[in-house]
Amino acid sequence: MVTLVVMLFLIATVVFALSQMLDVSSGNVIDGQRQGDSTAAFFIAESGIEKGHAVVNAAFGPTFSNTSCTGIPAAASSPYSVGRGSVTLSAVSTPATCNNSGGTPCEKCTVISTGQVGISNRTLTQDMLLTTTNGVSCDSSVSDCTNASAPPPVWKLNLYNTYATPAIAVFSLGARRQGNNTGASCTNPACKLQWNINSQNGANSVGSMGNAVSIASGGSYEIYQTLTASYSVAEVGALFSGTSPGPSLTGRYVAGSPVPGGAAYWNDNESGGTGGTIAKTGSTSGFFTNDGTWTDPATDTCTTTPAPGSKQTCTSWCYGGDTLVFGFAGSSSSVADELSAVTFDTGGQNIAMTRIAKFPTTGIAGAPGNVYSEIWYARNADFLSASDARSGALVTGSAGTTASITASISKNQTLLTVESWSGALLQVGDVISGNIDTGTTICAIVSGTGGIGTYTVSASGSCGSPQGQSKAQNSKAMTVTTASSVLTVSAATVANLAVGDKIFGTGITAGTTIVSLGTGTGGVGTYNLSVSQQFASTTITSDGPTVTSATGTAVPTAGTMIVSVKSGGVVPAGTTISSTPTPTATTFKLSQRPTTPLLNATICGGTCAFFQHGATATTSFNVTKSANTGYWGAGFMCLKGVDITPQVVTSSSALSRRWTEVIN
Repeated sequence: MVTLVVMLFLIATVVFALSQMLDVSSGNVIDGQRQGDSTAAFFIAESGIEKGHAVVNAAFGPTFSNTSCTGIPAAASSPYSVGRGSVTLSAVSTPATCNNSGGTPCEKCTVISTGQVGISNRTLTQDMLLTTTNGVSCDSSVSDCTNASAPPPVWKLNLYNTYATPAIAVFSLGARRQGNNTGASCTNPACKLQWNINSQNGANSVGSMGNAVSIASGGSYEIYQTLTASYSVAEVGALFSGTSPGPSLTGRYVAGSPVPGGAAYWNDNESGGTGGTIAKTGSTSGFFTNDGTWTDPATDTCTTTPAPGSKQTCTSWCYGGDTLVFGFAGSSSSVADELSAVTFDTGGQNIAMTRIAKFPTTGIAGAPGNVYSEIWYARNADFLSASDARSGALVTGSAGTTASITASISKNQTLLTVESWSGALLQVGDVISGNIDTGTTICAIVSGTGGIGTYTVSASGSCGSPQGQSKAQNSKAMTVTTASSVLTVSAATVANLAVGDKIFGTGITAGTTIVSLGTGTGGVGTYNLSVSQQFASTTITSDGPTVTSATGTAVPTAGTMIVSVKSGGVVPAGTTISSTPTPTATTFKLSQRPTTPLLNATICGGTCAFFQHGATATTSFNVTKSANTGYWGAGFMCLKGVDITPQVVTSSSALSRRWTEVIN
């Protein structure tokens, strides 16, 4: 019995032990399953974060708003199945109400992703910062900047046109390089290459490349260049827009399409560091462009392939433009180096250009400190007058009097006897010329009333002590003239005489001006002159600031428009259109008097007014740069139809931070 009891106890103990071991094993299996499910849920949640990030990147742009963020679950078809689990997404915008299209900008979109496998779930959150920069750069010392392995490119600009009309984006690329060219090319055929130049072919050189591309209203464009070698690069862009129909390139066109470089000027000539649009270290002045305004684009000859070592020969590249753009690339020693001023036409108009953007700037993480790029511009409302413009007045007038006489006088005598007379009545002060001593002047009327009679005259012209004649004159023909400070206008074709006008005509003393009005108010009547003189009736023009054009059809913009003269006269630098009286197509007033009267002149505004004119004319420009800006290269281009202040092209992206896990 004892043995049986012991055996039963042992059997019970073994059974109990086995049941306990089975319970432990079953629990381990369940725990292992749950651990596997939890790990799977974690990775599924991570995939949800990635999908949410992709939705944000696809949606981010000028119309991104808080509803774009909170709409991520719907865009991702959340919840959705992944493997043996599912993902549920939600999103919260910061600020809660935001709108990138003109309201409060969106700063952050927080994506929340929950992965569910069985009864296990893991929740991750990620803040996606919505950031913009005004350029892009790449440091070749830490990255391969060639973009040769695209997609995705190492560096690029994502840009949007938020305007209601098409816009033109202009890009300035700077590449710090060593070799014979930048080897850069735009990746999209829509890019129009404007210039591609080098400062030199050796060490510490910099390449400058300009591109332009049209972007439809509400459209977007991604631009990046590829390089033949890994150079440090910096690129900045500007968006130029206008009211309907929007802006366009100037210069050469073929079959309705702009010729690459047709709207631009560049000169890859470094003779002594000056003379082109590139420069060696220390050079800041003495550079030039050609006259980009007057050659007929239909007959002009242009270089159509911008490339290192080339020069733009087209003199119509800026024809009809209203906006001059300057793209600059400089080598540097730090991101603080920059231009502080650009002055165009330093020999004439001295147009101060305005910087739109520079990249990189201080604080840009990872930016190379050895190259930078900038874009500057100057705008002037376009205008072109008819070719019959003239300034001031066109009248017929005279000053002083003239009479013809036959007279006699004895030697050493002062009594002149007038035997016949015609013309103006003689009076004291009249000067007699002809068969008589030079300078003989009438001092007194002895008899008569200014015609036939006798007169006291002085051969010396001084009547205080009249001097007799050096020889006798018997019944000789003579002319009597009277100087006067009064202009008498008998007819007026263009009645624009005004106080302050200089007058020009046959016999008129140089520098004569109108000092006050007599009976005239611009046309027929009398005017008081600054110089007493005598001239017969003649055609008179003036330098008055009022311009008239019988056939004019274009109305100039008053106030800020700078104007110049293509031909037919000269106006001072900085001349604008006055707002009073209101300009019309046939009459307007200049802010300054013309340097010479305008006659059958063509007056222009726009970019035309920035240039020195003539078939062989060149226009200079200067730059003011930081001391550590060394070699540099640049190019100019022109646009027309730009009447909205240009904006910086920004690169927009959603930058994700590290995810965090929500602990339940």
